[in-house]
Amino acid sequence: AHVDMNASNEGPKVVIPLLESGALSALLDVYKLLSSYRSSSSSSAFSEEDTMLELLTLRTLTAAILSDLSAQNYFRTSGSLDALTEGLGWRRMNVDYQLVEVRSQVLAFKLISAAVRSNLANLACFQSARGFDRLASVIRWVGQLCPEGGHLLVQEQQADSPLKLLGDLF
Repeated sequence: AHVDMNASNEGPKVVIPLLESGALSALLDVYKLLSSYRSSSSSSAFSEEDTMLELLTLRTLTAAILSDLSAQNYFRTSGSLDALTEGLGWRRMNVDYQLVEVRSQVLAFKLISAAVRSNLANLACFQSARGFDRLASVIRWVGQLCPEGGHLLVQEQQADSPLKLLGDLF
């Protein structure tokens, strides 16, 4: 969603107090903690509540970063852009398919996209962290999840299919 910065929109104005109070930093720390916990534990140890918190945190950060250059720059200078980029892709490519993993990856990429869309310094940081290679690994992983032939068409039509979620990126 594109935000017109000239419109009388109160949304972007709240980002500065979030930065000054440390709330944005706390949200980034919550995401880093959840991401670290997910990658170090078995998928059964990551509860539905943990997943809901992770997805909500990603959505909230995306909304804050989308339309504010200060927040985008903070995202890069705090190391969060690098950390999020490093989290793209699956460390364990042979894990069983989990839709929540795909959702998390899609939302993480949407957050990265919000941070780099109109910020060349962030785009350069993403590129230097091999972000495009990592994104390609996500696309390959989702491709491996999708069967070939007629089953692919059925899976594409399902609301929670990996292809549908990956399609949301573009």
